[in-house]
Amino acid sequence: MGRPTQLERHQAVLRGLPAAEIADYLTVHSGLPGPRSNLEALQAFGDVAPTEVLLEFCRTARRRD
Repeated sequence: MGRPTQLERHQAVLRGLPAAEIADYLTVHSGLPGPRSNLEALQAFGDVAPTEVLLEFCRTARRRD
């Protein structure tokens, strides 16, 4: 087996983080602002995010509207 990909590294980190720290991790590793967002971090989040975190992100986004 070879070295883990960037996606696999993000997935492993996100799986190990407490829910309260996931938003901060994504902010730090987003690549934004900048010319290119970190699509691997976004995909990893979509792959492994716990349902309660997704729902909280949705609630937070709705409050900003």
